[in-house]
Amino acid sequence: MNNKLKNKNILITAGAQGIGEAITKHLIDSGANVAIHYFSSENAANHLKQYAQSKGQKAAAIRGDLTSENDANALINQTVSALGGLSILINNAGSLVARRSLSNMDVEFWKEVIDINLTSMMFVTKAAAPHLAKNENSSIVNLASLAGRKGDMQDR
Repeated sequence: MNNKLKNKNILITAGAQGIGEAITKHLIDSGANVAIHYFSSENAANHLKQYAQSKGQKAAAIRGDLTSENDANALINQTVSALGGLSILINNAGSLVARRSLSNMDVEFWKEVIDINLTSMMFVTKAAAPHLAKNENSSIVNLASLAGRKGDMQDR
């Protein structure tokens, strides 16, 4: 086991499904304390929380709509309260929403995609920054999808 993550306090947005779930499990197995953000995967988030606690690590499952600045702020506050600080932020939340060509895209759809994939990351990072700054070796990891490169190209 790599001990670099042991006892680190880590928040993973969208940490209960897909790639986020795999990241969370790896962090738990590496000895990290984890805050698992979820929007709709409550059962999976609670299962991961229990898994971490069974290993003697701190863990929290926290729901939030990260397109809301208030929810993003609450996520950070609950994370810091549950874990006792924040060492690493992993911005994993995002969604393809739907595939649309530019000619079929309206402003409302554009704003939804930007809010889910970019504004949410800004809200969480902004709220986390003061807590991360308290650590000598804090990190922010931002993930993105290949959908950003492919756009509306469906397996072409």
